[in-house]
Order: sequence, then structure tokens, then C-alpha cells
Amino acid sequence: MNSSEITPKNNWLISDFILREKISETPFSTVWKANHRNNPDFKDVALKKITLSKLTPNLKASLDCEIHFLSTVNHPNIIRLMGFFQNILLSSCDSRTLLKIADFGLSRVLHSGDYAVTVCGSPLYMAPEMLGFQRYDDKVDMWSIGAILFELLNGYPPFNGRTNVQLLKNIKASKGLPFSQLILQKIHPDCFDMCSRLLYVNPANRLSVEEIYCHRFFVQTKEGL
Repeated sequence: MNSSEITPKNNWLISDFILREKISETPFSTVWKANHRNNPDFKDVALKKITLSKLTPNLKASLDCEIHFLSTVNHPNIIRLMGFFQNILLSSCDSRTLLKIADFGLSRVLHSGDYAVTVCGSPLYMAPEMLGFQRYDDKVDMWSIGAILFELLNGYPPFNGRTNVQLLKNIKASKGLPFSQLILQKIHPDCFDMCSRLLYVNPANRLSVEEIYCHRFFVQTKEGL
């Protein structure tokens, strides 16, 4: 489900839900599989129960930030700063499934023309400008999307390295993406083009969000639905 389906206007309480199965647990929180007692549209939800008394001021601030982003998840200027493959979920098992991002703990907002300098996330999905401790904009997310798309196609990340320094060197020294020969025989040219253009080292040449939506790969896919 998306954020528009769970707007805070309901003012739900944890007592409004039936906790069915514990999914995971940390010293501060527990995630449950649950369903709403009265609303059948929410029969399978993930409910996170947090013990506020155990949180430090920094963790409380992070929690407030995450709640804010989850409530405005459709905002066009949200950047992820994370690329953990495990945080991308499928809403169903059929061909029309939707991808869901499960963790917004390190998200932040960048307005047009703004830059950030914080280095965080999973190195294998980090854009080279972030790995190189340079300032960056939302184009770092485009790199992460390209890296995830590449891994979905090939089964391995586009670049690797024993250290972050080596990883950055390998990215800059690359003459092309290491696509599997088997995949190259089957991949649609438009998919190859989009993946390649998302992984341009120079962020100025990288596809933007608007260009992704207008790319031939997406246009043809939408026309075929």
C-alpha cells in the first residue's frame, strides 16, 4: 500500500489492530504482521511497535523524520541515501506487482538546486560522487536505481571492490558495464539503454526522474499493459 492509503487522518491506535505474527525485533521495537479490527482493506499490514522510553534523543529525532517521510512519500524531492536491495519488496507474486520501499530511515528532502554531503548507505549502490566525498544532488538516487536494475538483470552488482576506495577506482576505470553475455543476448535494447544511462559516472549526464518516466522502455511497457 502507498502512503496515500494510510493517511494520518484516521488517528489509528495500536489497539485498533490485531497483532498476528512477530516478524522482527530490536532492542527498541518490534514489527508485527497485523490486521485492522474493523477495516478489511488492511488485513495484511506490517505494524512497527516502538518503545519510546528506550530511545535516545537522536533516535527520537530520527523516528520523527521517518514518520514525516512516510506520510509524504509521494513528494518528488525525496532522496533515499540508501540502496539496500533487501529494503525493496514486491506487493504480490504476479506480473503486475508493485515495488515497495520498506525503510525510509535515512531519507531526506532536497529542493531544486540543493546539495548534500552526508555519506551513508550501502557502498555497492552508492554513486561515485558520494563515494568520493563530493557534494551531490538527487542524481545519486538515479545511480542507485541503475545499480539495482543492473543487479535484477544480472544477479550481481555492476561494480565491486574490497574497499570503498577500490570500488570507486573500479567505477572510474570501467570502460562499460559488465553485463552477463547471457543477459546481453536477451535484454531489450531500451532496457539496456536506460540501465547504462542511469550508471553514467558524471551525474550531469545521468538520467533524471522525468527522463526515466519518458524513456522508451517505460513508454513501451505502459503501452503494452
